[in-house]
Parts: sequence; C-alpha cells; structure tokens
Amino acid sequence: MFECEVSEPDIMVQWMKDGQELQMADRIKIQREKYVHRLLIPSTRMSDAGKYTVVAGGNMSTANLIVEGRDVRIRSIKKEV
Repeated sequence: MFECEVSEPDIMVQWMKDGQELQMADRIKIQREKYVHRLLIPSTRMSDAGKYTVVAGGNMSTANLIVEGRDVRIRSIKKEV
C-alpha cells in the first residue's frame, strides 16, 4: 500500500508507475478518505515492481516497489479413483 496525505480535501491526486499514468484494473484499488489517498495492490505480481509516483497539485512523491519471489499458479490436481 502507498499512502499520500494532502493539505486540502479537494486536491486532484494522480498515481503513476514508471512515469506512466497508472491504469486502474481489478487488482489495483484507490481509496480516498478526505485528506488521505491510498493505492492498494492486494495481490502483488512480479510485474508490479517499479517506481510509483503520486502527484498532488504541484507536489510529487516517489517510492520504489520491489517484489521478491515468483508468480505462482495453482492448478487443480486430478485424482484417480
């Protein structure tokens, strides 16, 4: 989760990844509670790693997301009877 606190409740906030505007997907959630804005990625994947930036008014803040491990896929196992 990335979090940004702004000084005014109506400031427009934009989230970016690797310099590109972040496209909202089913996996990515944005929450806004008055002065606090959050970017949540509940099920992180290797492809989510990168530099995340939040732009609010004329200000910006950047953080790096490092994802360790590997993507895991679980398949059903056929059981012989």
